[in-house]
Amino acid sequence: MKPRPLSSRFMVYFVLALALFQQDSYDDVAENLVGALGEMDQAVPNKSSFTRARQQLG
Repeated sequence: MKPRPLSSRFMVYFVLALALFQQDSYDDVAENLVGALGEMDQAVPNKSSFTRARQQLG
């Protein structure tokens, strides 16, 4: 199954969550954020999805 691209909205929330929860790892923050947002399909995105999303946003 090919990972779908992360939305810009998710990435903004992710960056804000990283700032708020500095003591947590990227994976922990992503897992908590996925559970909080309704747009996600309850699957934690893989690292390559974050890399592609950062490249897309610039």
